[in-house]
Amino acid sequence: MGRTKRRRRHRPEVSKSLENTTDCVQLRQWLAQHGWKNETRLQLRSFAQTGRGICSRRAINANDVLISIPNQLMITFNSIQTCLMSHIALLREPLKIQELLAVFLMMEVTNIESSWKEYIGSLPKELPALPWLATEDEVSLYPDEMQKISRKCHENYRNGLKRAKKLLSDALFDEELFKWGYVLVNTRAVYVDPNQLGIEEGFSSVLLDTPNMALCPFLDMFNHDFNANTEAALNNQDGQLVYQLKTLSGYRKYDQIFISYGPHNNMKLLMEYGFFIPGNVYDVVQFEMAAVLKVLGVQIDQRQYKFIKEHFLDSKLYIGYDMLSFNLKALIFVSLNGDCKNISEVVFGDKYSEEFLLRLKPIVNELLDTKIFLYKEQCKNCEINAATKSKYASMMQQFLEYRVMFVLDLKKIFDEKS
Repeated sequence: MGRTKRRRRHRPEVSKSLENTTDCVQLRQWLAQHGWKNETRLQLRSFAQTGRGICSRRAINANDVLISIPNQLMITFNSIQTCLMSHIALLREPLKIQELLAVFLMMEVTNIESSWKEYIGSLPKELPALPWLATEDEVSLYPDEMQKISRKCHENYRNGLKRAKKLLSDALFDEELFKWGYVLVNTRAVYVDPNQLGIEEGFSSVLLDTPNMALCPFLDMFNHDFNANTEAALNNQDGQLVYQLKTLSGYRKYDQIFISYGPHNNMKLLMEYGFFIPGNVYDVVQFEMAAVLKVLGVQIDQRQYKFIKEHFLDSKLYIGYDMLSFNLKALIFVSLNGDCKNISEVVFGDKYSEEFLLRLKPIVNELLDTKIFLYKEQCKNCEINAATKSKYASMMQQFLEYRVMFVLDLKKIFDEKS
């Protein structure tokens, strides 16, 4: 689940109803015909800051069940087996569940007799501006860490595409529709427990992974907010299996109702969903070990290197609103104190000396300054590319501009705390 161009939510949002649009009317009719009861009076609206989202025509209380979608309306591994059985039987190699769901959407979007045509008709026609969908020339303008993630995402997609192409003949396979399905599954799917769905263990001959992804009509239109507090699960209701979403927070009438996709930082949100949220409490600035050592101006010896590697202190190096990660603080200490006899006691007992903590302040400022410089330089490159009207370059430019402001905020917060 995800939305493009997501920015902020600090004031009441202006919205307009989408209830009378053709796609919405057909979707709601289809849901009702198959047993969905809109007991919480949910309504689709277009919000100025987040695009299409959901509110209620009544106040929502904490612990209310927001929505219950009957299992038969969900697109799960079970529900697509019958539709694709003739093709699955000829499958030369297994697919991942995301790829199989993407193939299903690719085929069903052109099937006028599809049982899910009303739901598929409600899905976005355009893909979000996910950075990894850009050209290699544009990706090369991204920050190093985002280049790595983009190329890894693209590699995963290409590998999935190769596997999926073996499933169908060239006449039936549409690469653009597969990409559309692949991205939508990644941005909109919900987690399901295969055991609760009664999926038999024989799926291993068809799948490379566990069938724990599913598409859930209407529910996938809730937007993300890091403050949202919700629970989702498959439950039995009146003898029927339903996917239920419960909110642990209350909402006023016509306030947009949000769910949380997880405690994701802005880089992950942008890479996987195509948006970022200023003020995201989970946001961080990440560093590579080589960049940290360069700022420190030191060379570590074999003993230090072994300690760092054995305790995985070369990963999860970041600074956020809670300041330094455990690993970054430990890496800096180990790198500066090669002669320390009790490194483990200091690091894992959090027994850092006042002298070290005082020394830490200028180091953190220099680390953050290096990021500000890099983001500004990369922002200039994206700005030049954005002039060609590339949506990826434009999105990255906006993200990098925000990153500069975010790092400046971190510097201010760190100065106040230290």
